[in-house]
Amino acid sequence: MAIIGKIQRNSILLLVVIGLAMFAFIYTEYQSGTQDDIEVLPFGTAYGEPLDDEEYDYITESYMNRDRQNYMMQGREFDATAEQASKDQAFNEVVRRNLMNREFEKLNLVVTTDELNDMIHGNHVHQWVMGIPLFQGAAGFSKDSVRSFINNLEVEPDDENLREGWLAARKQWAEFEKELKDTRLADKYVTLVKRGVYVNSLEAKDQYYGENHKKKISFIIQRYADIPQDEVTVTDEDIKAFYEEHKHEKVYEQEESRDIEYITFPILATQEDETRVIGELEGLKESFAKSTNDVAFVTKYSSTEFTSDSALFRMGTDQLVFDTFFGNNQYPASADDQIQSAQVGDIIGPFASGNDYAIAKVTGIQKENQAWVRHILIKIDATQTEAYAKALTDSIVKVINEKKNFVEMVQKYTQDPGSIATNGEYKWFAEGRMVTEFNDAAFKGAIGKLQVVKTTYGFHIVEVLGRGERVVPSLAVITKKVAPSEDTKQYVESMVYDFIYAVNESKEDSAFKFTAQDSNLVVNPTRIWLSNNYVMGLNKSDRIMRFAFNKDAKKVICLIRFWMMTNMWLHT
Repeated sequence: MAIIGKIQRNSILLLVVIGLAMFAFIYTEYQSGTQDDIEVLPFGTAYGEPLDDEEYDYITESYMNRDRQNYMMQGREFDATAEQASKDQAFNEVVRRNLMNREFEKLNLVVTTDELNDMIHGNHVHQWVMGIPLFQGAAGFSKDSVRSFINNLEVEPDDENLREGWLAARKQWAEFEKELKDTRLADKYVTLVKRGVYVNSLEAKDQYYGENHKKKISFIIQRYADIPQDEVTVTDEDIKAFYEEHKHEKVYEQEESRDIEYITFPILATQEDETRVIGELEGLKESFAKSTNDVAFVTKYSSTEFTSDSALFRMGTDQLVFDTFFGNNQYPASADDQIQSAQVGDIIGPFASGNDYAIAKVTGIQKENQAWVRHILIKIDATQTEAYAKALTDSIVKVINEKKNFVEMVQKYTQDPGSIATNGEYKWFAEGRMVTEFNDAAFKGAIGKLQVVKTTYGFHIVEVLGRGERVVPSLAVITKKVAPSEDTKQYVESMVYDFIYAVNESKEDSAFKFTAQDSNLVVNPTRIWLSNNYVMGLNKSDRIMRFAFNKDAKKVICLIRFWMMTNMWLHT
């Protein structure tokens, strides 16, 4: 229910006014110096005054909770990008409130209690109120329902169990009323702007004349480039005088920017961290095997939110795949030997899943016919006729039979991009999963013999590598992320401060660069602009932006902590 959207729909001029006012804002938070000398400034200022940190934190939490719920309802993951978008919206809302409230105060705009009541249950009920499902009756929106709800908020319940919910409802309604007041104030402000801006008849005539009357003119020009350079002498004084005379002209204005150099110290999990996670999973195996409520056990201990204990899994590549929509769940190939020999109740693992580790409890077993094949596809399409594709296919088959170089031919000729990385292999797929012709070759053709099969895609050179009845288990899975421990983080942090100390103690003019080279660290130079909300190469850079555009920023080292620890030297 952001008010700014309503303002945008009502006045272009107002956007210009607000836009000019927003240029007064400047990033100011930064941290500088060493571990013992850190100054923390507000996250931002407007008109030289700090923005309210508590208000920003409150609005940020509200926006994130709202967006997180929306994402859950849509079945989408509320990832780091979505979280940053929520924070950006919260920041914009804090700035908007600061700027608009100043305008409201200057004009002495207020919303009286009578006005607010009129918007809630009077003669001019606001559409937000009318859209609340709680206030809908058999005949549609009911003012009596609104009044009854408000009356109930005034009566404190005697039951302590109901009191918490009552307090939360009062708080939410108070926030809603504040939003209603904000939108009414914005409506008044927009109306004042619109009524104060109009085009009179003289201006309209002048514009019409300028757009519709034409004149014929003749002119000659003398290009500066046509003047011989030796005929003109420009001194340093001339250049300086020109600069002083024109430096404030709009044509020479440039957006405020900073040139920075930074190095990064990635905080990565170590072998010790990996061993720790494996140990944690080993410690869970016995109690997991004895558990009679696998879903509850998984919910309690797993890093992944996939909590089914009846989902079927088939072998995949190198990591677990949880596919709740299509049911195409996969376990890593590294766990296949254990799973194929497992019984119901067995605990599989720990096994690697990408950069994480997991254990799985076998809760059920089904069996199905599966095949393991490799193939080369030669397409039939607008660029390749059927005759050409068949001739090429036959020649490839001849070469493979002579040289036994199937993998080499896959990399050189196949037109199936999905299987290039696996050297043409499709490993252990169920009967009936492929198109009919390919399926028949996989489940009826001789193992180890090349077959040429034509499908709607083109010609396939198919070799069956294996076939048989295989286990398709139902699994309850517990995953653990391999993350850097506190010891690892502290070790990296000590490296950061050692670097800072070395730079501060160095007598070299380019101490930052030379110290980085001595430590085999890469210096990353980049330019950032005030209007941007990112630093190239970094994914969380708001604190760097605030530091860089602080008016007191000097050529200093600043320690910024985010997904990786970063030192940066700002050049102003």
